Amino acid sequence: EEEQIRIDMEQTRFDLKGGAEFNGFFNEFRGRMTVNDYQHTELEGTEPGTIYENKGWESRFTIKYDNTYRRSGVLGLQIGDREFAALGGEAFIPRSDIQSSGLFWVETVDTQSWVYEFGLRAEQQKVEPIGGHCNNNENTWSGSAAAIWRQTQELNWLFSLSHSERAPSVEELLSNIQLSDCQEPANNEALVAHAATARFEIGNPNLLTETAQNLEVGFRKHAGDIRAEINLFHNQIGDYIYLADIDEYEETIISRYLQEDAVFTGVELEITMPFEIGLNKRADLTVFADKVNAELDNGAKVPRIPAMRVGTELMYSQQHWVVKVKATAVDDQNNIGANETETKGYTRVDLYFDHHFDVGGNELLLFVKGNNLTNKEIRNHASFLKNFAPEPGRGYEIGLRYHFD
Repeated sequence: EEEQIRIDMEQTRFDLKGGAEFNGFFNEFRGRMTVNDYQHTELEGTEPGTIYENKGWESRFTIKYDNTYRRSGVLGLQIGDREFAALGGEAFIPRSDIQSSGLFWVETVDTQSWVYEFGLRAEQQKVEPIGGHCNNNENTWSGSAAAIWRQTQELNWLFSLSHSERAPSVEELLSNIQLSDCQEPANNEALVAHAATARFEIGNPNLLTETAQNLEVGFRKHAGDIRAEINLFHNQIGDYIYLADIDEYEETIISRYLQEDAVFTGVELEITMPFEIGLNKRADLTVFADKVNAELDNGAKVPRIPAMRVGTELMYSQQHWVVKVKATAVDDQNNIGANETETKGYTRVDLYFDHHFDVGGNELLLFVKGNNLTNKEIRNHASFLKNFAPEPGRGYEIGLRYHFD
């Protein structure tokens, strides 16, 4: 009998938020700081395995401005410092100090018929393993330009171009890497498995920064007899980082972080038909779908890409209550990456109901959720554990939420 894998988690977090408003060119300041102490232990049966710790702080400060000529913007600073560690006899990532800082700017110009938005961000990330010399320092920048055309009061078009860069994470850089020589172990016997993904994961300290060129076109009709939203996107990603299954050792998959250029294209759509069926009563019928295709430069498919999804939702509401029935069909995923297995599709049905009560001049909300009502076996193709653990079967939730001033 296989031992159950679960986690024992503990977290202490403090958030401090504040702000002020001014008269003049700069008119609003906002600040936030978070201090977080997170730890979880992977348990194999009752035996503790790897202990993960993530301790640190993060802050974000923004100041808004408005020059009264239909232009406004935000300047911001974001700084963080955290220490990540995987401890114990099954640890596969060294204790590391991760520092990040970023400056960003967003400008909006509204000419009534058109809204333009421009943005820039510069960021620095340092990953410094403690007790080793496999440091990684990356400077990245991102920029974007978007335009919304208000063709009519009901109809908008969106056009967006962006360039973005992402530095590799500590997991991608240092999983199962020896700090003595910044290399992976010479023998598979020295590899340490990651129980949460059921894999031997091998990082690469020489990973380059990801760079992406993104194009998006959207259509939005947000009023009238039919409401609709359609988005088309095309992303070209240079040096895309992904975890590829390459081998097997003692019945455990060996996976390696690799890099290759990739192209992602996709479409998302949602169409809603509202019906007025009486005083304080209405119904909405919504149809939605999304699909993404992702290929590497060598012609292979990117691993763990979800299959096409289509569905419908019927909502009926009266003055004090709402009920929704949602059916989602996910196609078989046969376009798979190297060494992946195909995933069978499914159709799941969900139910939601809530009722609003007036209690002392405030609102009390009673809600009931029914998830996967037909109790389908659902395997999520994007999950590392799809062959071991399906998604939850039929389940119910009931709760109360009280809003007060």
